[in-house]
Amino acid sequence: MKQTQISVALSVATLLAGAGNAKGDFFSFASDRNGGSPTFRSGATSPGSLGGFTDAGSLSPNGRVNTDLLWDQDEDGPGQAVVIPAYFTLEAQLNSSSVTPFAGGFIEAYSASGAYVFRDPASNAAILTVSFTNAAFVSFSDSSQLLGTSATLQGSAATDAGLTFTGSGPLAGRLLNGPRTFAFTLTNLRGLQGGRATLGQGSAFTNLWISEGSWSANAIPAPGAMALAGLGALLTVRRRRAGA
Repeated sequence: MKQTQISVALSVATLLAGAGNAKGDFFSFASDRNGGSPTFRSGATSPGSLGGFTDAGSLSPNGRVNTDLLWDQDEDGPGQAVVIPAYFTLEAQLNSSSVTPFAGGFIEAYSASGAYVFRDPASNAAILTVSFTNAAFVSFSDSSQLLGTSATLQGSAATDAGLTFTGSGPLAGRLLNGPRTFAFTLTNLRGLQGGRATLGQGSAFTNLWISEGSWSANAIPAPGAMALAGLGALLTVRRRRAGA
């Protein structure tokens, strides 16, 4: 075996051994930059529907929920987070519900499907697109007829085979196909016209509500995909050397 072939084989073996310990991409935003408008709002509920919610761009003077998307390329590693100016859109539909007495209150849980997208403010081009088919929307309340004043929307590839992360623009080429999770935290959740968000038959929304919110997500490259990407790069180097 030629020396170059031995080097490639050893390099691939190293990639395979280290792939399981790969650091992932971590994303977050602390809050939106629209000081005069909320981050989320519920949508109108059609007959027989539990309801859903969206970004609150329609309530903002500029029609957008602007945010600083923070991107840490090596999660707990030494690299610093990159700040990417963006705005995001979200559409979530609630598909099933349950109410469980717990700790002197009630856990109101829903299954949810939908998608959200972070976009470049100048070009409107997608930066990060996340689609989900089986996320959980959960609120802890003092009443089974009211949503709590906070809630979470969270998803994991471990429980949602349809959860996908797609990077574009500055994230193009990132391997976001391994273990994936995300969570939105909704705070100061209240009725659009004041008061609390109310629930009716089957825990369906019966009035419009708004809230503030924060978000975080991470995606770790799948070991096989990481090794193949590394192998492709190594073979490219080998071809260049052979042609030199």
